[in-house]
Order: sequence, then structure tokens, then C-alpha cells
Amino acid sequence: MPSHTRIRHAQKEDSQRVYDLLAAYASFDGSEAALHATHDTLSAELFGENPTLRALVAEYNDDIVGILLYYYSYSSWQAKKCLWVEDLYLIDDVRGKGIGRLFLEEAKEIAKEHDCARVDWHVRRSNTGAKAFYAHMGASIDEGTIPVYWAI
Repeated sequence: MPSHTRIRHAQKEDSQRVYDLLAAYASFDGSEAALHATHDTLSAELFGENPTLRALVAEYNDDIVGILLYYYSYSSWQAKKCLWVEDLYLIDDVRGKGIGRLFLEEAKEIAKEHDCARVDWHVRRSNTGAKAFYAHMGASIDEGTIPVYWAI
């Protein structure tokens, strides 16, 4: 584990930092206009009466420097739930320090604890660095699957 790094479940008092990192991710991705979440709506989904989303945070030298947001989906073919990683983001200063690996390993452990079939997520076809990183970790990349979105 990288020195001074801890992966933990987000707490309600982390909600503003989680939102700020989500906004930074949208900016990094060039998708600021697509971010419709607010601090309040995100906090309600994470910490409200019936949370639909969960969050892990990475602390490095006592600062939250990354987020991994996830929820559970389902594989009808395997008749088991799956852990879906919706967002994984690290600030620039800590990339390459092994924190992304720690995040994904923790997600895998959570999936095992909840008897999930697998951990799933998307990666942009153009993100060759991330694809190489995920392959190095042993993840399978299905180049034949195309994400489909139907806006409501």
C-alpha cells in the first residue's frame, strides 16, 4: 500500500469533498455540461434514507484525493448481482502512486463479500492508459460492447 494511503467508505461529513471530486472528474473528462448532480442530490443518493449509491474515498496524507462511486446491478445469466463502478477519479498529484489499484482491489473485495458475480465499469475507447492499467490488473476489456444511453 502506498505510504499514508487509506481507502475507506465515505461518511456524510465527506459529502462536499466527494461532490467536489465528482465535479473535478466531469471537468477532467470534458463533460462539465453533463453534470446535473448537485451537492444536495448526490448527498441524498449516498446518505439519504434509501441510498442508491455508495462511495469509497482515498485518503493520502490525511486529504481525500480520490473517489470510487458504485452501486449494485444484476447479471441475469449468472443469477447474481454485480458491483458497478460508476466513477473512479484521482486528483493529478496522486496518479501513478498505486491508489487506483487499491480502489479496484477494495471494490473487488466488497463484491466478494456481497456474493457478486463480478465488478463492471466503462472505459473510453480512447483512454489507452486506463485500458492498459486495467488489463495489467487482470480485468477483461470487451471491445465489442457498445454502451447505449437513452435519455429521459
